[in-house]
Amino acid sequence: NGAPASVSITIPGEPVISDKLCNYSMNYKSAIIYGRFENVERPEEKIEFFLGMAKKLNPLGWRDSIRPDKNEIENVCVIKLKIEEFSVKTRD
Repeated sequence: NGAPASVSITIPGEPVISDKLCNYSMNYKSAIIYGRFENVERPEEKIEFFLGMAKKLNPLGWRDSIRPDKNEIENVCVIKLKIEEFSVKTRD
């Protein structure tokens, strides 16, 4: 079920300065996630996703947002990644 997928995420950090030019570097956090993309079909699950995103991005004002109507929900594509395996790495 679902299309195989891999997602890579990197969050750059502070530069690492060195006396030697070849030793300059950068701190980072990264993850590689393997799994399967699946379509979200149920309207309730789509609305739950949008509410969660709105609460995270706009914690004080999300309640004032206009909820999507049935037509909007039916015409928007939401996908989720079912994680099967992941790997994380950091340089501090």
